[in-house]
Amino acid sequence: MVDHRTQGEIQKLIRDITDQVERHFGDPSVVEPFELVICRGDETMEHLRLVGEGVKIGLGEDLAPMVASVKVDEGGYLFKVERQ
Repeated sequence: MVDHRTQGEIQKLIRDITDQVERHFGDPSVVEPFELVICRGDETMEHLRLVGEGVKIGLGEDLAPMVASVKVDEGGYLFKVERQ
């Protein structure tokens, strides 16, 4: 179960990243993937994984048919969105 604070964090990241992805791919000629690094060194790995997975799922729903992925390490996240 995700607590209220974490759910809010996930929703904010989804909104912010979705806005950036839509601007990135606003020009139909753009073919390179969108990538965004977010540093979060003060969080536990469990929290980072939980948030990263939640954001990945939300981006996948909001941006379909684009494909969203996330890599999580001790320093934070690397979000990547690609056109299909």
